Amino acid sequence: MNFLGEAYINFGYIGIPIFAFALGRFVRFLDQSLAELVDGHAGVFGVFSLFFLGLIFFVLRGDLLSSFAYSCGLLASTWFAYSISAKRLRLRLSD
Repeated sequence: MNFLGEAYINFGYIGIPIFAFALGRFVRFLDQSLAELVDGHAGVFGVFSLFFLGLIFFVLRGDLLSSFAYSCGLLASTWFAYSISAKRLRLRLSD
């Protein structure tokens, strides 16, 4: 089932525009994070937006449950690696 079918099954006709609006807001947020990454003000979502450029096709092509779980796992590992590297960089800069 694709994205629109999942929205319809879960919430009926009202779920389709709700899911589309939520996805649009999320993609807008990631696009702004990517722009901040290009400007040099990187955050963890700026780094994750690079992964999500390809992952958006995986999310939209079908089964929302597995793609959402995969996306959350990728976000968690990205956040973990980013926080460790940012902490080490701050320690190095303070010396």
